[in-house]
Amino acid sequence: MWLRADGWGYAMTEGGPVRANGPEALSLLSAGTEAVEVFRTANSDKMFGYARSGTVLCRFEPGREYEREGADPDLLVPAMEHAGLAVSRPDGPETEAADAARDPETGVLSLLETHFGISPSSREVREGKLLCAVRPA
Repeated sequence: MWLRADGWGYAMTEGGPVRANGPEALSLLSAGTEAVEVFRTANSDKMFGYARSGTVLCRFEPGREYEREGADPDLLVPAMEHAGLAVSRPDGPETEAADAARDPETGVLSLLETHFGISPSSREVREGKLLCAVRPA
């Protein structure tokens, strides 16, 4: 089901993300625009990704955000640090954000809100079934 709200298009799926093509799906979604993917499955698979104009720039698994991939994996590092995500390896040099790192999934939600202006639906967050996000007015 494809939906649109306040300039953002989003999809709601049951049973987890469409993973047939991995990051290629995110790349296709971003053709001519920007796309953000965030998911968590019942099997605890989770991922964050950001793509622009058909190129996946930064992608990581929350909780392992120090293992970023993409064409510009460090693009979001300042925003990630601001969101409280640990951008360096736990056994590597500590950053201020790594010292105060919070739950990685909460950090990703903060990144969505502070850097991209996307505010997840509070009802969905409370129920633990984050299926989509809405952009604030």
